[in-house]
Amino acid sequence: MVRALRLVRLVKIQQKLKLGELSERLEDRFGVNPALLKLGKPLVVMGAVAHALTCVFFAAARTHNTSWLDRIDDESDDGEKMKREERITQYLTTMYWAFATMTTVGYGDVYPAKENAAGLVATIISQVLGTMIFAYVIGILVGIVTNLDPAERHRKAEKGYLADFLTEIRDISPTSELLLRVRRNHGYCLTMNGVFDEQGVIELLPPHVRTPSIIYVYRGTLPYLPFFSAIERQHMGAIAIILNRLKSTSYSNGQIINSARIAARELHFVVKGSVSVIYTKNPNKKDGKDGGSKVDEIYGPQTYFGDAMLLVPTGTQFRLKVRVTCSSRSCHCFTLVKDDHETMRGAYSPIVQAIDGEFDHSFIKRWLRF
Repeated sequence: MVRALRLVRLVKIQQKLKLGELSERLEDRFGVNPALLKLGKPLVVMGAVAHALTCVFFAAARTHNTSWLDRIDDESDDGEKMKREERITQYLTTMYWAFATMTTVGYGDVYPAKENAAGLVATIISQVLGTMIFAYVIGILVGIVTNLDPAERHRKAEKGYLADFLTEIRDISPTSELLLRVRRNHGYCLTMNGVFDEQGVIELLPPHVRTPSIIYVYRGTLPYLPFFSAIERQHMGAIAIILNRLKSTSYSNGQIINSARIAARELHFVVKGSVSVIYTKNPNKKDGKDGGSKVDEIYGPQTYFGDAMLLVPTGTQFRLKVRVTCSSRSCHCFTLVKDDHETMRGAYSPIVQAIDGEFDHSFIKRWLRF
């Protein structure tokens, strides 16, 4: 009974230690992999159970005149019994039996006497309980190995989802070009946004933490987005609001980004590569002849295009007079959709007014036909 109470006491001590909080502190301070820290909990549990089984088995042996403590040690020169050994030796020997039983090794050198009923009962309980604890520890170890690199695991899962999605698309539209575009954009989105729900986490943060967090997430691409620096100077914290609404897009050489047939209401910020704009009806020619394949405008990194697409009211019908294509091997952009722009207008009107103030309104006449 006393041994059982000690087991309960050990469980309470484990709760008081608050291993979860301790692991979080170690992770924050020393950058230790959280998967490795999780290994400490099952080891503590297994050690506590082994200690409890040790106490129970040793107590059962002492309650009977004939037990494993009365056996003669064959390796001893003077034939001493284990009962005459020091207490630390007895404890370590019993602990050795507990771990051998829990791990189902069972060497058989330490076992209860047949005449000791309490020892036999303790051994049966130890075998059942020990097997359960050992299976629990093995499960924890498998989880740790699986989660050593959670980003890679999530990335493989995303690729699996993409493969299923492409299978459905192939049944609807077997065009290899479409499949390639979907795969390219998906891969670029994973590279820029990561496999975790970073936006969901950031949205839960207070404003004074959210802004530096977003800046850290986009630290590699912010130098290519000088447009937002001007907005940030006018409205502190605007960059955190805008960046969360941008969508990463990727295009290949010759791919049409926008045209009269597509008519996408999107503003593009070029991060890598170049984009060419061809006027299907050259505005500089008064004779009305087609501009042909001549490139009229080129946009590279740190520039943006599509001002007119966001300046035109939502209900207004128009037709694009330009064709925008990727003119480099690949082109990576951040895109602000008209719907997100209007959503910000309702919630953050001063910021949207500042954004509209940076646009060139002359593009409405140059790009659009009403």
